[in-house]
Amino acid sequence: MGELRLSVIGVGPGSPELVTPQAVAALREAQIVVGWEMDLLPIQRWLDGKKTFLQNVKNYRRVIRRVAALARQSRRSVAVPRVGDPCISSGLKGLLEIFHDFKISIIPGISSIQMAAALAKVNLDESALFSFHDYGDQTLRSLHLIEAFRQGRHLVVLASPDLTPQRMAQFLIEKGIPSQTRAVVCSRLTLPQERILKGPLSQVVRRRFHWLTVSVVVNPAVLTEEEDRQTWLRWRRLPS
Repeated sequence: MGELRLSVIGVGPGSPELVTPQAVAALREAQIVVGWEMDLLPIQRWLDGKKTFLQNVKNYRRVIRRVAALARQSRRSVAVPRVGDPCISSGLKGLLEIFHDFKISIIPGISSIQMAAALAKVNLDESALFSFHDYGDQTLRSLHLIEAFRQGRHLVVLASPDLTPQRMAQFLIEKGIPSQTRAVVCSRLTLPQERILKGPLSQVVRRRFHWLTVSVVVNPAVLTEEEDRQTWLRWRRLPS
């Protein structure tokens, strides 16, 4: 009997051109593929001859458990593509639980977060990442936006129907973040419907965006290169 194998594969932000060779190799090896429509769209050319299952908001838990049971019974390998990177807002914890007895490989992918940070010209290690895709206390999470900004971090925010970019911008302004604070809002990156807005929060408030959006709020309090250098020099002078 063959070894039970699962590959959780990042397939990039949407364009087939950004699916990595490693992701393609893992897809070609899989016999069963399961994902949401937006997960499957970038990889259509590699799905021929594979048993494919489509998830949606009503059936996604039931379908993934059905696939796990089928794979156990037939000893077939499974690929779960995830748009962007599978370690970012992809339901990874649930997959690891359901496929606990499989040999699991996670294949990184290009994320819309990376692309948005590049467009905003900010370092991710100077940023705080927030996702509103999953469940939880959205009000508390929104307050964490303010806390992170006041601590001198850029904000990188994955939107949802519960927290659209315009609602996020309005919330930040109401909590005292200056309305002229620069933001970069990226909707449907790399897709034909791609839309990018670069402007102050006051402009974001007046626009509507698709929920498949990542926003970067650029914090002017982040250290400059010279301030970084001085911090590094002070650290070097600390006694060992």
